[in-house]
Amino acid sequence: MSKKIYFDLDGTVYNLYSVENWLEKLRNEQENVFSEGNFMCDYSEFIERIHFLLDYGYSFGIITWLPMQASPEYEEICRQEKVEWIKKYLPFVTEVNICSYGIPKQNCIQKRAKEMWLIDDNAEVCKMWQTSKQRRYVNVNEDYTVIQALDEIIENE
Repeated sequence: MSKKIYFDLDGTVYNLYSVENWLEKLRNEQENVFSEGNFMCDYSEFIERIHFLLDYGYSFGIITWLPMQASPEYEEICRQEKVEWIKKYLPFVTEVNICSYGIPKQNCIQKRAKEMWLIDDNAEVCKMWQTSKQRRYVNVNEDYTVIQALDEIIENE
C-alpha cells in the first residue's frame, strides 16, 4: 500500500518564528527569511524516524505556503529559499509543493497515495485535510513536536 507523509515547513520543521522580526521582514519582502532559521527539533532524532518510516515504505513530501499577500517577485524569492532549505535538511523528500498562501493543502497533492498524513502546526489546515480513510493529520505545536508526530505515525504502523 502506498503511504506518504507531507510536512508543512514554517512552524513545523523550519523554525520561522525564531527568526528575529520575521513578520516585519515578510511584510517588507526582505530576502533570507526562509534561510535564517533552523530546524525545529533534534535533527538526528528526526532523521532516525525518517529512516524507520522509509523502511516501512513511506515516501515524503512538502506542502508549504508562501507569505500572505506577497508580490509574485517575492513569492519567487521565497520559493527558491524554501527549495534550498529543503535540499539541505530534507533530501529524502520526493514531492515538493510550494503554493500561494491559503490554497487548501489537499488541493496541492501531485500524486495521491492510499494513505496520506499531513504534519502541520495549523489546526484549521489539519481539519480541512482530514477525510474518513485516506487523509489523516498530526497537529504539532511547541509542546508536541514533529518527532512526536512521527512517533504517533510509527505507533499506527
